[in-house]
Amino acid sequence: MIDKLVAMATVSMFAGLVFAVGAAGCSQEEAEAVSASADGGSDARGAKKDTGASPEVEGDDEACYSDDKIDVSTVVYKPARVQAGACSKDVFDKIKNIGEALGGRITAAELKDGLAMQESEKCADCVFAEDGEEWAPVVMEGDQIKVLNFVGCVEVKSGSVACGEAYFRFRACISEACKDCSSVEVQGCVAAVRSTACGDAIQATKEACGDKVDAYINECGSAQYVFSDFGGSIQELCVGNPIADAGSDADAN
Repeated sequence: MIDKLVAMATVSMFAGLVFAVGAAGCSQEEAEAVSASADGGSDARGAKKDTGASPEVEGDDEACYSDDKIDVSTVVYKPARVQAGACSKDVFDKIKNIGEALGGRITAAELKDGLAMQESEKCADCVFAEDGEEWAPVVMEGDQIKVLNFVGCVEVKSGSVACGEAYFRFRACISEACKDCSSVEVQGCVAAVRSTACGDAIQATKEACGDKVDAYINECGSAQYVFSDFGGSIQELCVGNPIADAGSDADAN
């Protein structure tokens, strides 16, 4: 399952399983959704003055989402598959080179083949792997992408599988709550449902991850990882040595 927020951010990236090198994700929006207070200053429908988008469908009085609580307790999450050292610290430069050589757009198969040639088979097999007891940065099901495992990075940074599971379920809740919203409406939906439909999921994430969850999300979505939806997991699961990012820890705290 690719959740709604990730899917909205990667429509062009994965059109026909095609990556757009350097495409941005929406980890900052998710960090704000998790770290916001329970009431968040919202009105009766949860709409925020500063969302920049209306949660209502154009030309319709009904919102594109519901405030009804969503139960995500049975959503399956699998722990991150950590193979530190499988990829070198230069892997992100090589990913950029692979993408540039193919005009900035690259399929999953082309990226895996490129990593195998420019890095190693071990690195390629760390980044891409079939669904199993643990999840790689990109979880495959045959030749199809099943999960872009952004959450694996959050799990490793937090040092807690429970945190990864809670955050994954929060994303699943947002996905379900905002599934009928357009790309214009989704930000307003996220702002609204964090205190209604997904309030329990957010609270569970805060309890499991602590007060640094927004920092984990922002760090994992850093532009230095090329692909914001799973690049941070390549770093944490397959490289294992932090990339220097002056001031990031201070800013996050």
